[in-house]
Amino acid sequence: MVEARVTVHGDNTERVALWDWLYDDAILRAQLGRDASIEINGAAEYVVSAEGPTAIWPALARSLAAWINRWQATVTVTGPGGRTAVISAGQAEAALRHVLEVREFSTPA
Repeated sequence: MVEARVTVHGDNTERVALWDWLYDDAILRAQLGRDASIEINGAAEYVVSAEGPTAIWPALARSLAAWINRWQATVTVTGPGGRTAVISAGQAEAALRHVLEVREFSTPA
């Protein structure tokens, strides 16, 4: 099992908005499950997991980049290779490619 962890820096509104955003993505929903939200040190963390190599990481990168830019939010992402980054609007694509080890993706308009 390979995992990526996403922690939102913000209030409960942003946490709920991210959960809804990720859960509304048909590709991610199957990997997320309703029990994917855990709380660590008072911060909500979402876990996206996949069996073996899959196309899930580009989908997660696209979805997170769009959400971060839309909400002007900051999240911490730990990728399947253990890389961690704090990512804010404006730098989302490059940082997510690095952390999730995705070569290329394009953010939907």
